[in-house]
Amino acid sequence: EFSVRGGVDTITDFDDAEDFLDLSALLSAYDPLADDLADFLRITDDATDSTLQIDANGAAGGVRWVTIATLE
Repeated sequence: EFSVRGGVDTITDFDDAEDFLDLSALLSAYDPLADDLADFLRITDDATDSTLQIDANGAAGGVRWVTIATLE
């Protein structure tokens, strides 16, 4: 389980063909019928690892990306 206040987790050996992350508890403000997921979730890649970031309230209240995990 992730905590937005709990720092950054490192997930090793992540394989996007086999593994998945359930982020539903962190995205409780997200409404798939009304919101753009890209306002709540993004993944950046530095050619070695990927960084998973969330903005818990999406477009509301300004942009505030919080890094929650590094995928190796």
